[in-house]
Amino acid sequence: MSRRVEPAPKGAPAVEGLPPFDPLEAGPTREAHATYLRQARRHRPIFAVEPGLLMVTRYEDVRSVLLDPATYSSAGNFTLEGPDVDPEQRLILQFDPPRHTYLRRLELSAFARGSIRDARRWVDERVAHLIEQARERASLEVMSELALPLTTHVIARLVGLAVEDAKELAGWVSDVSAHRPRPVYDLPSWHELSAYLHREVERRAHEPARDDMMSRFCRAADAGELGWEEIPFHVCQLFTAGTETTAYTIGMTLFKLLDDRSRWERWLTEPELFPAIREEGLRYTTAIRIDLRSAATDTEIGGFEVPTGTRLVLSLESANRDETVWSEPDRFGLDRGIDHRHLAFGAGIHQCLGAHLARTEIESVLVALRDRFPTLTLAPGYEPSLVHSSVLNGLERLDVTW
Repeated sequence: MSRRVEPAPKGAPAVEGLPPFDPLEAGPTREAHATYLRQARRHRPIFAVEPGLLMVTRYEDVRSVLLDPATYSSAGNFTLEGPDVDPEQRLILQFDPPRHTYLRRLELSAFARGSIRDARRWVDERVAHLIEQARERASLEVMSELALPLTTHVIARLVGLAVEDAKELAGWVSDVSAHRPRPVYDLPSWHELSAYLHREVERRAHEPARDDMMSRFCRAADAGELGWEEIPFHVCQLFTAGTETTAYTIGMTLFKLLDDRSRWERWLTEPELFPAIREEGLRYTTAIRIDLRSAATDTEIGGFEVPTGTRLVLSLESANRDETVWSEPDRFGLDRGIDHRHLAFGAGIHQCLGAHLARTEIESVLVALRDRFPTLTLAPGYEPSLVHSSVLNGLERLDVTW
């Protein structure tokens, strides 16, 4: 018999034995989240954050929701303000089939393995350029001087935006991401980002086609398959999904390699470990902490009732720390093998289009640092701090030297 999930009384903990804690509020440490979600997985794997809003914490439950788009809709999946957003202002992650199927196919060509293999040369060149700027001073702030400049440059180039605008775009995207999953449509940064992208679409509509995503969108609009007003939001999706997430995974993976120096030393002598290191970095970081769905019909998850219309917060970070799937899941381990079970890229029809690109960028950065600076170490006095976000997980900065 399935059980009903009741919200905790106001001011009371959603999970017994722990103080009141809103998992959607930014600010608590990673340790606080890990402790809370560990207890939830064991004792209350699905709990009410507020009436009509459930948090799902176990790996199998999260994965089952991601793999069942017929039961769990993605409409309204960008923020918690609900699905009542103008269809022309939705991102691809807010659509269900068949519209999602068309949009994904349209975007897939830019992120296919062949396309990313062709891009590897200039990704490596960009990494080398950024590293060379820091070589003489023998120190580097990885996030602002390498990881984020790389990922914003790469996405801008693939999409077809001016690479010199990438830094400003990244600032707007960062501010929007920091406010999710709460409503973002009234933020000045959202309006600035939207206005910029609308201007770019208007300009590109009157220019010769290029081999980039913007031109693909414009051709689809010319053919009547895509609304012109939709294009800025699909470009926004590509930019938001492909910049901070990969940069944060690069930073956290490097930090864990250097935080316990024996890991870095082992990698120097066993370079073949890299694929396992990369996948462990993706699992351990879980740069996107949550995903959103809503129940399209009455259903149940893990024995708990889920009425039609219930909003679901899928805790990807909790799923990727599930003790029933990984032993010692809070430990960054080099001996897990090439384990692709993690949900760092999601799963199902909305699985990240840019997964291969992200893996390519992670490899390009980390291997370049290893090969150029085998004596790399954390800077003296460095203390890690996380970004202030309930959606994203990563380091604010990472200071290294050699």
